[in-house]
Amino acid sequence: MTRALLTDGERDAVRGVDEMNSGTESTHLSRIRSKEDRLREDARILRENRPELYETLREAFVEEEYDERVDRLEREFSELRERLEETDE
Repeated sequence: MTRALLTDGERDAVRGVDEMNSGTESTHLSRIRSKEDRLREDARILRENRPELYETLREAFVEEEYDERVDRLEREFSELRERLEETDE
């Protein structure tokens, strides 16, 4: 299977796998940070030359964040509704 952004070792470092020593974890996390500039450049190249691919990948990155925001807002809305119901009683 081909990798996407992270190697298996980098994924383990992000997940905090217990068997990984701190030096190895630090190396993996550092490599992830160093990919940022290349990722930005790749996104720019896709946006300028293959906007349909850029849009598909952008949606993949943003989708989970959007879902998380929706979940948070729904929880907050429920909490506010409960508070309002308590004050009405």
